Amino acid sequence: MNRVEVEPALLRWARERAGFHVAQLLGKFPKLAEWESGRTQPTFRQLERFAHATFVPFGYLFLNAPPAEDLPIPHYRTTGGTGPRRPSPHLLDTIYMLQQRQWWMREYLIEEGRDPLPFVASAPADAPPTGIAEKMRDVLGFGPRWAETQDGWEAALRTLRRRMDEAGIVFVNNGDAKAAQMFTLAHELAHVFYGSSASFDLRSLQPARDDTERACNRAAAEFLVPEREVRRVWNDLKDTPNPYSALAQRFKVSVIVAARRALDVRLITKAAFREFYDDWQRRERRQASRASGGGNFYDNQHLRLGRRFTSAVVRKTQSGEMSYTEAYRLTGLRGRTFEQYATHLGIGGGR
Repeated sequence: MNRVEVEPALLRWARERAGFHVAQLLGKFPKLAEWESGRTQPTFRQLERFAHATFVPFGYLFLNAPPAEDLPIPHYRTTGGTGPRRPSPHLLDTIYMLQQRQWWMREYLIEEGRDPLPFVASAPADAPPTGIAEKMRDVLGFGPRWAETQDGWEAALRTLRRRMDEAGIVFVNNGDAKAAQMFTLAHELAHVFYGSSASFDLRSLQPARDDTERACNRAAAEFLVPEREVRRVWNDLKDTPNPYSALAQRFKVSVIVAARRALDVRLITKAAFREFYDDWQRRERRQASRASGGGNFYDNQHLRLGRRFTSAVVRKTQSGEMSYTEAYRLTGLRGRTFEQYATHLGIGGGR
């Protein structure tokens, strides 16, 4: 049986990069500890399987030393974090794919003769959050009390996503808990106005120790739940059985965003918010475990990809200017699924 010479350091790097301990992979690779010590070597087939299990490009395992993999954008951890860690392979893959979609869409819009979006990077770093929030609403065509016209926070979330897509802003934010998506979307919208890109670990809806991240958090909070209005109504709500729910119903945000805003304007303590947040997480996990199904697949693609982006890809494919292979790669949809989604968009997917 032919063995493949591979540097033990590369095997350790691949395993640690994927976040595994040796013991977690021994079921699939009983000789892993021996491979990493250099006492034995894997076969070619075993090395292929190891690359697949650790999400690493197969060719990387034939290098002389582990490659440096840096995120192409800043990454911030939440307040109290211990500093940057090695990016996971899933995070790297996600960012690289989003950048490819962004670059493709940019070239498409240039070819279409579209002008640059005037609000991108339009805000100075020291712009007050109230002013940024107002500009954000203007761009989306919202009035200061836009959410009051919505049937609930989920309807407000759908409206926010649709308006952002129509304004030329495409976000992929379907991995967050749905209740947190409103806040993180508004946070990302603020990033567009400040003209900065970043990934962030937004635990408990708290920002990282970075001036821009804090500014985006403040603008997002003001956009969703204006401080003046919160202070005006809080005295009437704070002694009700569930003041956060009452606040959420008034501003058409999720209860977690409402509680976060009460903390933000110092109406409650950090300890009170943490107690609420931990209880909320437990209830969300219980509900998620009981939930069945994942919603309409094609509607979910609107959230994952955005209508404008996918419509542009479909049209380019149907006109013969883009291969179906490239379209499948950009969208993550293949074959009949791609065709059916094109029909769902109202474009039609016939070749």
